[in-house]
Amino acid sequence: MAANIFILLLLGVAAQPLPPAPQQPGCVEELVAFSPCLPFVSDPPNNATDSVAPQCCDVFNSAFESGDGYCFCYILRQPRIFGFPLNRERVASLSSFCMAKNGVASLDSLCSSGAPALPPLPSTTDSGILKPFNS
Repeated sequence: MAANIFILLLLGVAAQPLPPAPQQPGCVEELVAFSPCLPFVSDPPNNATDSVAPQCCDVFNSAFESGDGYCFCYILRQPRIFGFPLNRERVASLSSFCMAKNGVASLDSLCSSGAPALPPLPSTTDSGILKPFNS
């Protein structure tokens, strides 16, 4: 009888759903969401437009309203973060195109040398993304 109760308890514990994985700290989602801005902020030959898309300002403002605007400091500090060059002046100018209502003076001032350190981005080599097919 005790063995049956033990087995039932063991099965009950095993049937419990796993807790959700903890949220990864960092700015990956914000950097991916920045894609509507790339046609404006890219250096030639990737600069597809001379105007900022409304979707770009939506993403930009949303990041600042949620407190994640500092993630765009990666783009100012590492202008080749996407694998192609970005125009730093155009990135910095997004503040004037998009930020009038949010009270942030500029992306440059947010990302100044006195700004806090950025969270580390996950490594693509650790995730297995870059492993050869046959390994």
